[in-house]
Amino acid sequence: MTRYAAAKLAEALIAIWGVLTIVFFVTRILGDPTLLLLPVGATPEQVAQLQTVLGLDRPLLEQYGTFLLQVVQGDFGRSFQHGRPALDVVIERMPATMQLAGAAILLGVLIGAVAGTIAALMRGTVAELIVMTIALLGQATPVFWLGIMLILYFAVELGWFPTGGYGTLGHLVLPAVTLAVFITASIARLLRSSLLDILREDYVRTARAKGLKERRVILKHALRNALVPVITLGTLQ
Repeated sequence: MTRYAAAKLAEALIAIWGVLTIVFFVTRILGDPTLLLLPVGATPEQVAQLQTVLGLDRPLLEQYGTFLLQVVQGDFGRSFQHGRPALDVVIERMPATMQLAGAAILLGVLIGAVAGTIAALMRGTVAELIVMTIALLGQATPVFWLGIMLILYFAVELGWFPTGGYGTLGHLVLPAVTLAVFITASIARLLRSSLLDILREDYVRTARAKGLKERRVILKHALRNALVPVITLGTLQ
């Protein structure tokens, strides 16, 4: 478990570095950001002065090295759009991010646990086939595409939810469902496999031999031992 968590953390750090690198070079390729900060009709002297202040007149690789060094030190520069430190803008929106992540994980865990348990207990039936097919589709569906489809149908076509914004339960539903789909599918598939293995363990057979009710055997002995590691792995993926 520790090795798996460390591997996932390393993957996350590499992904963050990749995103930072892409964002840095894309912003330089798209044009001079000083033109967005200065008023229309600014003189070349004003542009050159602001480039010097922002360090944009230095070689590109030097700018990149300075950027990474500042990131490591917790300095993410200033937002060109808001004119404020970028980290302050991120922290300001952190409560909404945490709320969305929490809602998606809770929804994914609840539905995924139920679906995985049903698939394991009804192995070889149509119910298992349906659950596993939906789970496979949930893991294969691109999240960005699913979010757009949900907005088009439930927000634009039916008008049940707002297309964007923040602050109410209605604003939270579509984004949370979109992110929860992959978590639900992962937990359902992992829990099914784990539960099937645990149901073959000696202590489960012993509990059944003692005459315990099947519901108690499943909930107390099998599901409890299968659920915690599955939830950990499913939410880290």
